[in-house]
Amino acid sequence: MKKLIALSAIFFAVVLTSNVFAQNTATASANATARVMTPITIAAETNGLQFGTFSSSNAAGTVSIAATEAGTRSATGGVTLSSVLGTSGSAQYTVTGETGALFSVTLPSSIVIKSGANEMEVYDFSSNATTTLTGGTQTFYVGATIQVDAAQPTGDYTGTYNVTVTYN
Repeated sequence: MKKLIALSAIFFAVVLTSNVFAQNTATASANATARVMTPITIAAETNGLQFGTFSSSNAAGTVSIAATEAGTRSATGGVTLSSVLGTSGSAQYTVTGETGALFSVTLPSSIVIKSGANEMEVYDFSSNATTTLTGGTQTFYVGATIQVDAAQPTGDYTGTYNVTVTYN
């Protein structure tokens, strides 16, 4: 009888211990998902930002190009605009990517354009981007202002700048 009681006690201990472990552990399954977005790209659609032809005087001034399709040009100070020997206009870009995605545009704060040893600063870059890819594309324009020193030396001034687009 003692053996039967001892065996019964061991049996109940094993059953009770098994139930305790079963009550302290649970498992659930879930799915892992991912979606790879269409890569965002940007293409320059024009010859870039064109300030056109102008002359300087004994007073400093500026030439500005609006960030619009028309790329309206204006001057201040001792700068006189001319339509001789050149065109002016904003730079046009097309962004492509995921339809409906939001993106940001990064423009330079300023750059220097040169003609030999002579320089002019281009600053106040702006764009008219709405930053949503409706239909997977968007066209936008970039404008800026150029600082023209008093008696700025004549020449063909050039330089480069970068426009960067990034998904938000």
